[in-house]
Amino acid sequence: MSQIGDISRTITSSEMFHIIVTNEKNESVVIPAKELINKSVLILHFDSKKN
Repeated sequence: MSQIGDISRTITSSEMFHIIVTNEKNESVVIPAKELINKSVLILHFDSKKN
């Protein structure tokens, strides 16, 4: 298992980029990146199989 570490950036441009968030019930939300322009984004990973 690898760990990425702490990375802090701002999205400054996008074309066909989307973020898809899925919960434990397999429900998904698609967020167009154009809504994230000039905003900070924090992406966390949770491994539900570890529990």
